[in-house]
Amino acid sequence: MEIKTLLFTAVLSTTALFSNVFAQSVVLQSEANNGLNGATITLEDNAAKNIGFIASGDWARYDNVDLTNIAGFSTHLASNKVGDHTVTMHLDDGAGAPGVQIGSVTSNGKTGGWQTYLETENGVFTQTVTGVQTVYFVFTFGGQFNIDFFTMKDAGSLSVSDNIKEGKIGYYPNPASDALTIEMPVGYYSQYTILDVSGKVIKEEAIQSGLREVKLNVSDLSRGMYLINLKGIESKTFKFLKK
Repeated sequence: MEIKTLLFTAVLSTTALFSNVFAQSVVLQSEANNGLNGATITLEDNAAKNIGFIASGDWARYDNVDLTNIAGFSTHLASNKVGDHTVTMHLDDGAGAPGVQIGSVTSNGKTGGWQTYLETENGVFTQTVTGVQTVYFVFTFGGQFNIDFFTMKDAGSLSVSDNIKEGKIGYYPNPASDALTIEMPVGYYSQYTILDVSGKVIKEEAIQSGLREVKLNVSDLSRGMYLINLKGIESKTFKFLKK
């Protein structure tokens, strides 16, 4: 399997990675945290992949997260276990532990496998938060799950996706070698774009109307990490590893 590149320093800055390609958002790679309580960073070929082996009450800490204009978040998680999977977001309590809760998301049941990631619905912040903060994500569940990344979202992004609850997508396998399958609501998306981690467009094609599933040929891509952006009624972005 291909080594997963640590992208935190690039992905954390919307300007550095997305460079006017997407709407305002901040992506936090789960494995690039600044502290873990209980959970474990899983490895492939001795390189960090995601957060796994999570027990209820475990948490991950991220320092220097700019929450200016951010109004909520979502989580990309995977599970092969039945049960509710809940992630709550907290500010630092001033003593190096999770403090006041500012948002929460819950996913129900299996996603299809331990590396089949689905995006949760958005967790809208319960209070206005701004500036650079230390944040924590606390995990509780009825069944175990893995975390791929967290997406901080501005109010504009939330206003669209929160009014369209059926807009979640699924994608598998991840990593992919020949084909990547994307499952999506019919009529939501009209175009997909594949980009490398620098923001360079690698491939861009229209999505045929009426499709619920699209299989992307990725066999010609070089090994490494890529981003896929879906455009349509709303915009969704996720990453996958080409092996």
